[in-house]
Amino acid sequence: MSRTAVVLAHSPPFRLGTAEVRPATREIIGPSGAEIVEPRVMQVLVALADANGEILSRDDLIHACWEGRIVSENAIDRVISKLRRLAGTTAGGSFHIETITKVGYRLLRDEAESTASPARLDSRPSVAGVRTGLDRRALILGGAALGIATASIWLGSRAARPVVPTAAAQLYERGVESLRRGWAEDMANAVSAFREAVTIAPDFADGWGMLALAYQLSVQFAPPETASDVHARARSASRRAFELDPGNAHALAAEALAVPIYRNWAAAETALRRVLDRDPAQLEARGALSRVLADVGRFRDGVATLERAGQAASALPFYQYWLAWLLFCADRLEESDRVIDRALGMWPRQFAIWFTRIWLYAYTGRATRALALIGDAANRPIGIPDRDFEIVELSVRAIMTRSPADIEAAVRANMAAAPAGAGFCTNAVKISAHLGRLDEAFAAAEALYFNRGFRVAPVFFTPQQGGYTPPEQRGTEFLFSPPCRQMHADPRFRDLLGEIGLADYWRSTGTGADAFSRS
Repeated sequence: MSRTAVVLAHSPPFRLGTAEVRPATREIIGPSGAEIVEPRVMQVLVALADANGEILSRDDLIHACWEGRIVSENAIDRVISKLRRLAGTTAGGSFHIETITKVGYRLLRDEAESTASPARLDSRPSVAGVRTGLDRRALILGGAALGIATASIWLGSRAARPVVPTAAAQLYERGVESLRRGWAEDMANAVSAFREAVTIAPDFADGWGMLALAYQLSVQFAPPETASDVHARARSASRRAFELDPGNAHALAAEALAVPIYRNWAAAETALRRVLDRDPAQLEARGALSRVLADVGRFRDGVATLERAGQAASALPFYQYWLAWLLFCADRLEESDRVIDRALGMWPRQFAIWFTRIWLYAYTGRATRALALIGDAANRPIGIPDRDFEIVELSVRAIMTRSPADIEAAVRANMAAAPAGAGFCTNAVKISAHLGRLDEAFAAAEALYFNRGFRVAPVFFTPQQGGYTPPEQRGTEFLFSPPCRQMHADPRFRDLLGEIGLADYWRSTGTGADAFSRS
């Protein structure tokens, strides 16, 4: 279908539910504030809104919004992801974008506000109240109109806050968006955006706080030999934030995330709760706390912690895959399915979501569905080596058939891959345990935590995929997950937990793992 090119300057304002969209000035004004978006993001929103519920293919969008140029799938995915975030935050849920697998996208309005076509508005200029996506403080444009070159933004929840130039505030928003997408390239983009923001506005406390947080989160993608330098940059940015704003929540979150979790769960939990006591909306601290609680087997508390993030996390793929997994581990299977199915519809080739959907199928008696997804090679996540898919397929097939030959092939493949990275070794524990091969499961666990039997590389999967997990940062949540339940009755499991130090945590905090409280 041929689509007319979207020219923002000629596109009149319109309404989507309670949100007002002004293409010429790239504003989206909703019940929770307003935001100025990138030109390409606005073009795609206009194209989808003008389609009035019809499906637009990727080719339609390329023709209308990229002037027909060849663009990568990732470029379109990034724009759709940004629009989904805006739909859930600034636009207050007034619309959502549905992915029609192998076909395209369509925009659906909130039923309560639905109309046959976008409600057109007067095209007069406006003064937008822009709100940051992170700490929900109002950002108010200065000057009489948006087009004034010296327009600036004031963050207004604390007295005597300095004026922040519009350019710095926009870089800040861009940094927040990148940071919350969560992968290596995104984190590098976030660091760059926040550095530019504080160069423009040296007294921008939240900018320094978020720069500290971006550096701290970047540590997971830094090779061990460079991690100390990234930590130092995070501490430096935190100090500057505290000079400008003692108790800055983002800098506090950066410091809390620097507290080691493995063998130090109580201190990490205390540090993260302190951040949330100051700012319950600090999303990174909330996500990290849910992981600490999962690492000590407290899945129900982890779910409750993450669910309190509400709409803020609904458009973020890494939060959605993690919520689905936590719900599964908390035996809330129906809710887990709803979360992961919605996420797969929004991000069909996002690797964390795709693999989580595979494993949730496999571990809940639906291995045939998992195998069908694996077999659809054209729609697998990109950037994953073929061998990884082969190991997953062997594992799922063994779970389905339970034949001795399939089990042997799956366990052998997973154990062979285990030394290559912590992610592979974690999978070896789960698959071996689930298939009843407990000797191999405990052997992989001993290697993961104590380097006994073999040494596990500090990467999570591969250096090309990014992500480092040295021995002092190993996670433990999977030990309490459903795939590992056959390990729990084995005397070696209690010994393992005692040597890791989890028994000390439970004694000192008066808590326990959910898995041990089931009747």
